[in-house]
Amino acid sequence: MQQPGKPYSRGPEILRMLYNHGPMSIRGLNRIIPGPMDYRRIAEALARLRERGFVVRRFDSLPDNVGHFYQISHRQDIREDLARVVGVGADQLRAPQIRDQELHHSQECAIWAEGFKRMYPGVKVLRDFQIARDEEARYKLLISEHKPDLIPDVLVFFPKEDGKKRVVIAVEIERSRKANDRVTEKLWRITTKTMLDGVLYDCSYDSIATAYKHLYNSRVRENFLRVNDRKNYLMFGRHDHLLFNCNGERTDLRSWIGYLLSTSTRERQDTHFPPSA
Repeated sequence: MQQPGKPYSRGPEILRMLYNHGPMSIRGLNRIIPGPMDYRRIAEALARLRERGFVVRRFDSLPDNVGHFYQISHRQDIREDLARVVGVGADQLRAPQIRDQELHHSQECAIWAEGFKRMYPGVKVLRDFQIARDEEARYKLLISEHKPDLIPDVLVFFPKEDGKKRVVIAVEIERSRKANDRVTEKLWRITTKTMLDGVLYDCSYDSIATAYKHLYNSRVRENFLRVNDRKNYLMFGRHDHLLFNCNGERTDLRSWIGYLLSTSTRERQDTHFPPSA
């Protein structure tokens, strides 16, 4: 018979997510905490963590019916206890500091990051604020200094397949339309000046995906000589894992990743297309 979980055992999981990703809402935590945990139980767990001083609400003066974001407390008197529950040293207890206007964007990045960890055990996933400190990430992106505008939101390293190079993809979350020149510069650098195997854009609106797809096809694709499968290098999709390549052909996340893992860089061709599962 399955043993019931210990009372309040989900609190440490919530704290670890807030430590890894910064402020999160109940909706966001519901998406990334392993195992079933509905909104009510998350709210109850957060209330207990607030009572202990471990968690604070962002904009605490707002009404209770507002979708609050929660973050780890910076109180010095509970720092050692909090670090012990999270599972790190007190000197390491530095959760990411996210600006107010970036809260929702950061949460979407967290959902993608934890989603890849669940789908592909053994992957290494880095958020944008971790990339500059990681030697392998700097090598794959060919960066020698921190350039925030050209660093992807999420970087995913898949375990090596036999006889093949390590597959690395980037995920970009676009909640608003950026200027054409800025998008073109990022697409140009991420395709020609990195060693990535693919890029996935999650756009909040179809119009953004359509515009970026056009910029890639008209300004970047023909001069992108590093790979032979240019149409499958840039993908567009959301958390439902349905993807479209830059030609508008449909596949899904597992099929695209499976294609990259099973096919060496030299063998990937524009005539190939990852079949949908």
